[in-house]
Amino acid sequence: MNKQGVWMGRAVVLGLLLMSALWINQGCTAKAPAAPVFAIPPPVGLANNIIDNFEDGNTSMSVDLKGAASLPQTVISYVPSDPQDPNSPLVAQGVVNPPVPLGSWVGSSWAGNAVNTPYIFTGASTSPAPSNLILSSGALGTKGYCRLFGPIHDAADGTYPAFQLEGKFKGTAPYDASSFTGIQFYLNIPTADTCPTRRFSIATIWTLPAAEGGNGYCTSCYDHYGANFAAGSTGGWVLRSYTFTTLSRGGFLVPAGIPNNMPLTMRTDFVKLVFQFGRNGTSGNSVVDYAVDEFSFF
Repeated sequence: MNKQGVWMGRAVVLGLLLMSALWINQGCTAKAPAAPVFAIPPPVGLANNIIDNFEDGNTSMSVDLKGAASLPQTVISYVPSDPQDPNSPLVAQGVVNPPVPLGSWVGSSWAGNAVNTPYIFTGASTSPAPSNLILSSGALGTKGYCRLFGPIHDAADGTYPAFQLEGKFKGTAPYDASSFTGIQFYLNIPTADTCPTRRFSIATIWTLPAAEGGNGYCTSCYDHYGANFAAGSTGGWVLRSYTFTTLSRGGFLVPAGIPNNMPLTMRTDFVKLVFQFGRNGTSGNSVVDYAVDEFSFF
């Protein structure tokens, strides 16, 4: 190769090196592209198996529970602008579906116990108002829980007084829990409670009278599927967990044609959760005191 060729070759290499240097330099000193701006996402709700954890401080069930409630929803469809011409431009047409009423918790005295209205713990005072059911600092150190307490008298007159807490799933119609196989919650019974009868149950359309959401099946009702709690204190918050098929009835439902243990087919027929603390018709006086928290299906 002659000198001219060597020089030209060196010039090409030099030029490439210079271009590389300029590119690298610009890459180091040029302004970085503006970062994309993202909208702040809405708050994440509870998991759809959570019935309620009382942390919002109200007596409504979780709006995120699967199938329990809904907000008003606008459904948009697109239809031809000219009904006579299916090929005409489409226009949006909105229909607002009404909300499904949200379920709620209610604390009450039951049957003949009107004289001894349960006290609902509010932290500083007591009140029979259901709106004051929720107290701060619940199970596992969470924000809220629900507690009922007070004296109870049973006159053994067939009225079966009890301090009852009800959690109704929906404002109307039964709740479909077929996505789940069981229920769990935290329970706290202090030493102050002296009730001989303590029970948790799930009321269904089969075990309730028609006036309370039943389907008209029973003539002697309220024999719900549930479980009893042992006497004595729980020693603080304890987890209670039940698969639906382990929940059983007391056996006094009339007619008695449904199974004693809950069949899985009844998971579509839930109306409400029920806690009953009392003396079950035995004459005498007792003190009721119980708290619940962190309800969920599994």
